[in-house]
Amino acid sequence: MCSAMAIPIRRLPYPVLRTIFKQMDPESLVNFIRTNKSSTKLLPGMSASVSVYYNSKDPYIVVTTASGIQSELPFGDYRKLMKVFKWIELDCLKIVVSDRFKCLRLLSLLKHCKFTSCNYLIIEPVEEGVVLRKQALKDIMKQLRTINQMIIEVSMEELPENIDTSLAVTVTNGDLLEDHEIMFIDAEEILVDSSRIGDTGANLIIKNWMAHGENLRYLELRLADEWKMFDDDHLGMEWLLFDLEFQVRGEGRFETKHLRSVLNFEEGFDIERDDGKKATIVRTPDTLYFMVWD
Repeated sequence: MCSAMAIPIRRLPYPVLRTIFKQMDPESLVNFIRTNKSSTKLLPGMSASVSVYYNSKDPYIVVTTASGIQSELPFGDYRKLMKVFKWIELDCLKIVVSDRFKCLRLLSLLKHCKFTSCNYLIIEPVEEGVVLRKQALKDIMKQLRTINQMIIEVSMEELPENIDTSLAVTVTNGDLLEDHEIMFIDAEEILVDSSRIGDTGANLIIKNWMAHGENLRYLELRLADEWKMFDDDHLGMEWLLFDLEFQVRGEGRFETKHLRSVLNFEEGFDIERDDGKKATIVRTPDTLYFMVWD
């Protein structure tokens, strides 16, 4: 009768080890180095993407290997991930904000893993009425210098100055934002889904682009209820474009690159800067669209 024999893992040929490790899920790999601290040298160079779900009570991490194998890990295991994977990228950072929200543990993760960019930054409240502190967002964005898309679903005290790290920014609750704070969002595409801004504030945003706007390509701004226009579109546009030279253009079609939206319009108003760059402004009863043509 034959009995099974356990072969020490160190005696296996390296090509076999490499195949085994690459087929293991992230949780098993973390457990492996936890019980075999000296075996990290056996691991091949592997890569993974990480999504961090951060809240005050029970944050966690979802890790996906290059082979598409996924595991959900406790937040504290991020230090182990650095020993398992040679290359790690931050795909999504989702933050749930509460009244007692503190981001010290999150900042520790970002710094330890040397994350300086992410594809998506999503900030949402644990309940209605929670306000995000300006300093918290500022601290996070100091570390994450490149954010492809930022989705803010929480009210804020105000936006930090010079938010210039995103290709696209979506603010789903901008009721606390002033016009100059929207100007500070130096992104290519901006969607403000609700605001306290009317034509006067929109006029200042447009003039800011006329003077020294660099990156802005598309702005979609939902106007505050008290500023919505119901009767005379042209009177509203004349007020909106006060002190700006413009001409009426015909119908057109504009596609965004990052927000994945398409705007078909029957009438717009063109303005032109001294450097020759042109933009079209379209005003509906409740929304301002601002499009810069390449």
